[in-house]
Amino acid sequence: MIWSRHPVISRSVQKRGPMKIHGAGAMAILVLVGMLLTGHVRFAWRARRNRGNGSLFLGGFGILTVTGYGLYYAGGESLRAWTSWIHLAVGLALPSLLILHIWLGKRTRPAAQLQKRPSPWRN
Repeated sequence: MIWSRHPVISRSVQKRGPMKIHGAGAMAILVLVGMLLTGHVRFAWRARRNRGNGSLFLGGFGILTVTGYGLYYAGGESLRAWTSWIHLAVGLALPSLLILHIWLGKRTRPAAQLQKRPSPWRN
């Protein structure tokens, strides 16, 4: 195919697959966050546990959602450049925030929940 030898067309075709996967993953994560809001977040908020880091974590998802929308629909190149850098920085920081959120959540758990429960599968 002649178009596959053209450097500009070839690069844009190569980017389509990963961007589609990224977009599908983003939609799945938004559904997951929505599910967590109804149970996990509401319970932890009422229990006054891990509020600061949880808010930071949800804020990060909010920023990713807004900047992702902006990258798709932003008009000017200057705005698009800023949006891209913010989206990249927050996206790279989010896994570290997740690890920190889990670690802090385990530290703030009551002692009774930390004890090992007997497995229902063992006699």
